[in-house]
Amino acid sequence: PNIRGQGDFKGEVHHSCTFTDASVAKGKKVVVVGGGKSAIDNAVSAGKHGVSSTLVYRSAHWPVPRLLADLVPFKWGTYSRFGHFMLPTYYDVSSVAWYMHCVLTPIKW
Repeated sequence: PNIRGQGDFKGEVHHSCTFTDASVAKGKKVVVVGGGKSAIDNAVSAGKHGVSSTLVYRSAHWPVPRLLADLVPFKWGTYSRFGHFMLPTYYDVSSVAWYMHCVLTPIKW
């Protein structure tokens, strides 16, 4: 996109789809605008090869899968008793509950 004042910028501008060689960041301070997966990947790559990498975004968000194992909605698998049911037990439970934990734990991982 065209941004006001972009012509005054003396550095290089790359879109995430053109940032295919991280060596272009070597010896440079890099600013990545955005907070999506590509922006984060590019910021990490530039940080490993450049002097520094700064990520600028409007608001933070946590990218998560919509479905766990392509079956269970994320919020059901993490924010409910169903999600806790699939975690390993760390306290005494009945033998039936223990069996269900053992059987269903591999589904999550």
